[in-house]
Amino acid sequence: MDCLRLAEALLEARGRQEVFRRALAALEEAGVIRCGEAYWVGEGLSLFQMQACRTTCPLVAHSRALAEEALRRGEKVEEGPFVALPVHQGAKTLAVVVLSLE
Repeated sequence: MDCLRLAEALLEARGRQEVFRRALAALEEAGVIRCGEAYWVGEGLSLFQMQACRTTCPLVAHSRALAEEALRRGEKVEEGPFVALPVHQGAKTLAVVVLSLE
């Protein structure tokens, strides 16, 4: 993938929700992922969906459970073509991105 296109997509993003929306859209358009969802981690380690999948696909049925498991473990979780990636700042998990690589 051309990282310049991803960087350009993020350049004018305002706020965390738009950053994730633009990043997922750029990865999807480049053919790197089929689709993706993003969750913000709130107080008490609760997940709030910031970006839902833009298509109808099997990811939707697995996304939240994978995000919760990645948050619990603090590391990447894979299940078939799906992967959940926690986004850290130091020891704190800020968000979890769940991707369909199929």
